[in-house]
Amino acid sequence: MPAIPIPKLARGTTHQDLARGLLAISDVADQVSRLSDALRNTKPDGVLTGCVRQMSVSLRSILVEKKGRLFTRLFQDGHFPRWPAMRRGMLAKVVVDASPPMEVEYEIQQTGERRRLRTPPYRHGFVVNTLHGIKKCASERFAILAITEVWTRSETVNVADWLKQPIFEVDGLVYDLEMTIKTVADKEGAHIDPVVDSEGIYTGNRTTPAARPPSNDEAFVRSRLVKFGPFTYPQIVVFCVARYLVTIAKASLTKNSSDVRSLSQQISLTPATPLAIRERLAIIKACPSIGRIEGLPLHVTPERLVMRPPTALGLDSFDDEQKRAARLPEYGETCIGAARELR
Repeated sequence: MPAIPIPKLARGTTHQDLARGLLAISDVADQVSRLSDALRNTKPDGVLTGCVRQMSVSLRSILVEKKGRLFTRLFQDGHFPRWPAMRRGMLAKVVVDASPPMEVEYEIQQTGERRRLRTPPYRHGFVVNTLHGIKKCASERFAILAITEVWTRSETVNVADWLKQPIFEVDGLVYDLEMTIKTVADKEGAHIDPVVDSEGIYTGNRTTPAARPPSNDEAFVRSRLVKFGPFTYPQIVVFCVARYLVTIAKASLTKNSSDVRSLSQQISLTPATPLAIRERLAIIKACPSIGRIEGLPLHVTPERLVMRPPTALGLDSFDDEQKRAARLPEYGETCIGAARELR
């Protein structure tokens, strides 16, 4: 298994680059440390996921915004390992009873006719295929892998190519690393009611829109439905990247400590600045190593399923209306897995 590549300080790094880079990376290190403490002390799930969301906000600033300038002005680019090519295989399949047989009673206002529409039951399956960073560790239990288990290829790329590498798919829609980081940072508080219908049937007249490809937001809603312990899969990707970034930064800053010391001595904006630099370095160097996180159960959230197509109410013929309702699909699947290699 190849060693984790440790970048050198970038050529021409200034003391301003050092200060900005340390500020951003120490924010990530602080959240990794908080997550480590929360895992050891069995803090509530909201604390764990809150740490990861804060990591995503910092990663967006470090790697995504301004073409990763916060990172590349401090460290040499080109040292990010490619995600491995994944073997095909299924990790798990979960089928949930999404909607029981239902009856909807309503009245046609124009005629006063009362109707009782019956719909069949609906079940939804979640097929979880091979995913980066996840492994089955016991019966119905999963693990987030250690750094050296996640990245097993010696080939390295620059930050731009790393961000554009496909990571996973939801029903064929591919998420690259940049989209995944933005998803966790920007969209986790998004309101999902316009996307899903928890009952599987509309209770009033509504125009059925033409079929269209799912939007990124819709695919993200689907990807959130599968959780390993408290973490959605996009959150797991963010954690793996944050842990990796802090690891290589800590190793590089330690290895190049004399250069770091020389740069920090050039900072004379205020008397407090050198002290702040030392504090930020201390946060990074004190960040604990988090290896495998084992024993995570697989969860799905039935009430947030992307449901079967709705049926219209109030057609001219109740018989046609009932026949249409009876033909509603009774089963659907959401497939989540590592993105297929482009051929």
